[in-house]
Amino acid sequence: MANKNFTNLNDLFKYIHSENSKVLQNEVADAVKQQMHEVIEEVTYEQYTPTQYVRTHELSNIANMEVTVIDNDTIQIINTRHDGDRDVARIVAKGIGYSWVNSAIYRAQPFERNFYEDTINFLKHNGRHIESYKRGMKKRGFDVI
Repeated sequence: MANKNFTNLNDLFKYIHSENSKVLQNEVADAVKQQMHEVIEEVTYEQYTPTQYVRTHELSNIANMEVTVIDNDTIQIINTRHDGDRDVARIVAKGIGYSWVNSAIYRAQPFERNFYEDTINFLKHNGRHIESYKRGMKKRGFDVI
């Protein structure tokens, strides 16, 4: 926080909320997207080997992960992977909607591979999002303990 002066607490709190939101949208979002990428590659994909198509790894592509700001304290990250009009991310996470009738995964429906829940569980255990938040705030001049 390079020589910021505030004349009242309200302005200080506005500034803190603004910086908090930037950290969530940048450093924290990047950490969560990286964790989701790793979960999809190492957990989701390991649960099933496709026989009816060639896996493109687009589900794990960070470019297909969209960040939405809910409020100053909350972001949402949605995997937007589609194949035409088919919501691939939803099909994989919910386990319903597979259309390859000759595949084991089709016969096993619902075959849920909820990479969202798995990502949350990994983050709860490794704290990657918290560390990225602390680093982001530190970079902006705040010490977070």
